[in-house]
Amino acid sequence: MMEELEFRGIHRKDIIIYFQEMGGTVSEERDDVTYVQHNDWKAEIQPETSFEFMHSEIPVVKLSVEGATAEAHQDVLKKLRLKTFRAGG
Repeated sequence: MMEELEFRGIHRKDIIIYFQEMGGTVSEERDDVTYVQHNDWKAEIQPETSFEFMHSEIPVVKLSVEGATAEAHQDVLKKLRLKTFRAGG
């Protein structure tokens, strides 16, 4: 099962670190795409783009995540959502 996600406001380098903190390792970097591998899942992180909002550049990162099983897929998505959760204050 593969899922495509888009994160806004989080830099690509931080997303790669989040995957590494969840046990993944960067297996390959090709054509500005980073591949992160884990026993239970894999991720493909696209190059960072941005858009302007209120005179600020907001990073945009698209990625895909695939779990080896449905359970592993849901587990990695849950962990990633917790790592990328941002709350206003």
